[in-house]
Amino acid sequence: MSFQLQFENGMKTELTSFRIHKRPHVDLLTASEQQILNDFHRLYYGPAWPLVGETWHNTFWMGVNTWKCPLDLWIYQEIVWEVRPDVIVETGTAYGGTSLFLAHLCDLIGHGKIITIDIETKGNRPHHGRIEYLHGSSTSEEIRNQIKRRLPSNAKVIVILDSDHSKEHVLRELMIYSEFVSTGSYIIVEDTNLNGHPVAGHHGPGPMEAVSEFLKQNRTFRIDRSREKFLMTFNPMGYLRRVGEEEFENTSYVSRDETLGRDASKSDPLSALLEVYWTRSDLISAFPEVKDGDYKRVIQWASDVIMNRIDAHARLKPYADWYRTRTI
Repeated sequence: MSFQLQFENGMKTELTSFRIHKRPHVDLLTASEQQILNDFHRLYYGPAWPLVGETWHNTFWMGVNTWKCPLDLWIYQEIVWEVRPDVIVETGTAYGGTSLFLAHLCDLIGHGKIITIDIETKGNRPHHGRIEYLHGSSTSEEIRNQIKRRLPSNAKVIVILDSDHSKEHVLRELMIYSEFVSTGSYIIVEDTNLNGHPVAGHHGPGPMEAVSEFLKQNRTFRIDRSREKFLMTFNPMGYLRRVGEEEFENTSYVSRDETLGRDASKSDPLSALLEVYWTRSDLISAFPEVKDGDYKRVIQWASDVIMNRIDAHARLKPYADWYRTRTI
């Protein structure tokens, strides 16, 4: 099946195949939509930490308290299905509800185990054949060595960080546990919403600031904002995917602040398109012509799409205007 497309400038083309690209919707919100989302996030999160609210603190999995946003738990399910990990390492066990949730996901796919770490011991944590509890500090050399001994060679590993939420501690965890994450898998930094992102503005530098610092030092991880597709998440910018060598070479990493501040009139075609597709590998997946250097048709297509939805993409308008006047 093919489709004949005609653009506003009279240009025609035949579309013989297409791919729905997972553009993270959270990046495309208008200012008013973002405000609504932030207001709901603060309402859902409840009174300023550490007072206990009646939403996420009152969330249970199979009767066990699970301090999570259910939207994030659904994303965890999708990641587990896609990665099919041999081991999931969790720091910050608390009541064990998340550990049990993850163990049940592993039951469903018939593979994987959970290693969960906490400095506190609780006698009523759930028992499950796939869960192993370790007692100690997640950043101690002793715990690090215990994790290393338990990981099979070439294991597929997902890491979830949810212990002490100070910037220093989370950054230390990122430096330690990132080495265990397999290519194509994730290290998930929880509660990056703290310190005004958008909740608990009094918290001080925490997980979000640790992620920012970590990515300045480690370019083999990329923020996967497609995991924020449900809009509200307790882990904004916290889903970090480890990329392979080929994808790393084809990726032009630009921080979100740098991207938003870029002068479109000074951008080259690839950089401008990266505003929409984030990495060169994403761009090639969506538009195979880019691999052969045929940017003109792709950029014109992007221009029309952006102009047709300009109300929802106001911050991209300078790029769209530039697309229309630029000769490639």
